[in-house]
Amino acid sequence: MDEDERWDQLAQPALDTPDGVEANFMNPPNMNALADGLLIAAVTITSLAVLVRIHSWVFVMKHLRDRLEAVLVIIGFGSYVGFAYCLLHISRFEIGWWVHKWDVTLGDTIGFTYWVYIAGLLYNSGIAPVKVAILVEWMRIFSPRSHNAFFWLCHIGLWLNVVYYIVAIIVESLQCTPREHIWDPTVKGTCLDARALEVITSINVVSDVIMLAAPQFVIWQLKLSTWNRVGLVLICVIGLFIEAC
Repeated sequence: MDEDERWDQLAQPALDTPDGVEANFMNPPNMNALADGLLIAAVTITSLAVLVRIHSWVFVMKHLRDRLEAVLVIIGFGSYVGFAYCLLHISRFEIGWWVHKWDVTLGDTIGFTYWVYIAGLLYNSGIAPVKVAILVEWMRIFSPRSHNAFFWLCHIGLWLNVVYYIVAIIVESLQCTPREHIWDPTVKGTCLDARALEVITSINVVSDVIMLAAPQFVIWQLKLSTWNRVGLVLICVIGLFIEAC
């Protein structure tokens, strides 16, 4: 494909316009305001949670070993900030969010797809150390002296998450050959079967469910009132929700 043919292809609509609908290439409707609002809310909640935890680690914890989680969370938060920037960049400088594909050209989708690709890599690189930090903290809280079943369950989950996210980042970053084929439809290449990427995503969801369920067995065996145990369960749920944000 020569350069003129490439530009002709990039000028084509990304999707055929449905019958009775007129394409709007100049100012396509979007939902950027909603996307930005959700992003700001998520970043605000996550930032406050991280600041509270950093205060605890710096001023409350008495041993340096108890601050391993702080280092992991700060690393993860740095990637999360990069992830949030990618989403904001899409709404400010690319085609935006929730835009009909028939309202944009193939060329318009290149920047959008590229920044979604980068955001995905940053998300995985940020979520991995956070999950490890959660599991390390659970071992310190629920199994401080004994290597019981919960301790080994957390250890297995920890190393499975480390291996999974390393593999996920490598697979996602090299899913197409050449890599430019991921975001540029005019570049000829081959990609992995989409089902392989779906399997990777489903494993991540299963990991979150297991991490939510694992501490419940310990919490409901504690000699506390029902409301106190419910409070601990809610803390775990909120923690995993913030991690997912």
